[in-house]
Amino acid sequence: MIASEPTTLRAADGHELPATIFAPPATRAVDLAVVVAPETGVERTEYFELAEAMAESGAGVIVPGYRATASAAGDRGRLDLACVLDVAGEAWPEAPSCVVAHGAGGWLAGWPAGVGRLRGMLVYGGRAICAAAPPTHAGSFAGRLRAVTAVDDEAAPPAAARALLALYRASTTELRRVTPRDLRVGAIGHLGYLRLPAGPRLWEPDLAWLRACVR
Repeated sequence: MIASEPTTLRAADGHELPATIFAPPATRAVDLAVVVAPETGVERTEYFELAEAMAESGAGVIVPGYRATASAAGDRGRLDLACVLDVAGEAWPEAPSCVVAHGAGGWLAGWPAGVGRLRGMLVYGGRAICAAAPPTHAGSFAGRLRAVTAVDDEAAPPAAARALLALYRASTTELRRVTPRDLRVGAIGHLGYLRLPAGPRLWEPDLAWLRACVR
């Protein structure tokens, strides 16, 4: 049975962040540490089914919430995600670390100094919040990066995903385009990556790819 635990994390500036930690059954060791980097303005609960699917495969997963307001464009990455990456590393020190992001979470993931120790990154509907403020540490991420983009995602069209990939210049990147027909649904949009029935049809090959990144 998947264990989930709500908790509160504290960023370096003292700001408290809500989070939920998912872990595989007690009989199974955590073999992958995953930090979810949510889209801004999307409820954390939208990511819980994805987090449970990853935990079922043996991953320890943290789904955080961001501070409500940020004084600078990258604070939710530089401070909030940095805190979550540190907590994941402390919780599962023997497991390689990865990020699964959605929307602007793929841009925010390039701000923490710890991004350089990640082995892989998977981004659904990736987009940048501020093109004039490139993520400080995106260039230090040398792992593999896959961006998955839906052709009907108006919030983050394929061109936005390509622009996001270009920020991670030291990474080996790839773009996966999907259509509603591919997933046998009427529409995907920006939230369909996370929801039934489209979500699970996406996740299986993408999570297999993510695990291959750390082998």
